[in-house]
Amino acid sequence: MAEKLKSKTKEKIKTVHIKEVVAITTDGADFLILKKQWSKNLVGWQFPQGGIENNETAEQAVRREVKEETGLDAKKIIELPSRGEYWYMGRHGSEKGKRIHKIEKFFLALVNKAPAKLSKEHVDFMWADKDKALSNIKYNKEIFSDSLEYLTKLKEDK
Repeated sequence: MAEKLKSKTKEKIKTVHIKEVVAITTDGADFLILKKQWSKNLVGWQFPQGGIENNETAEQAVRREVKEETGLDAKKIIELPSRGEYWYMGRHGSEKGKRIHKIEKFFLALVNKAPAKLSKEHVDFMWADKDKALSNIKYNKEIFSDSLEYLTKLKEDK
């Protein structure tokens, strides 16, 4: 029995490295957040986000993700100094059983305020003021708060 247990612990767990962008999407006053349902009991609001594809810059990924997830075009993009990096064990889909190393870059993306045309990834959207957005988003609350000072720059550069 001890031999079986020992051999199981020696199995190498595959590590997957993911580079991702998060687009804090705004019309200059309100913020567009998307409702995602990961499973029956796990639901949360988030900003458009996704992986950086091969031969794609981070800014190109922001434009693509905003368009894919909302149907809106990003008119202006500002890269924020904030970064996220974390590890977790994948529990669903292609990540299941793998050690995931995720590195996130954050951006402000200026869009025209309009109804979102959601991808199959999301079940709802909401345009919210900063307080409502902050109280609803599931992740990146601190980075969102820090990003608000850059909103002034985004408005000035319109």
